[in-house]
Amino acid sequence: MRKYEKGLTGFLYCAKNSPMLETQSQEGGAGSIGAAEHAAGPPPVSSKMTLTEARRVLRISPNKMTQLVRTGVLPYKQDPLDARVKLVERGDVEALLKERGK
Repeated sequence: MRKYEKGLTGFLYCAKNSPMLETQSQEGGAGSIGAAEHAAGPPPVSSKMTLTEARRVLRISPNKMTQLVRTGVLPYKQDPLDARVKLVERGDVEALLKERGK
């Protein structure tokens, strides 16, 4: 089995019998992936979703989604990490879905 280390430039290279790599993997240091990370499973479901995700759940066109947002039927907030992304509450989308009878 080949062992890899990250070099100063950030690229991986093959390092045979590297004591540094063995120490990191035993201590759970940088570059090692522990069993807990693999067993964690999928990330928890967020209470918010993007307009694109909501549009796909509702099975409506982009124009219809824009209309729902502009008229206030589906309230939104801007993503604090990316101002271009608008987020809607998952509960609002589910309520609209039930109301539409889909």
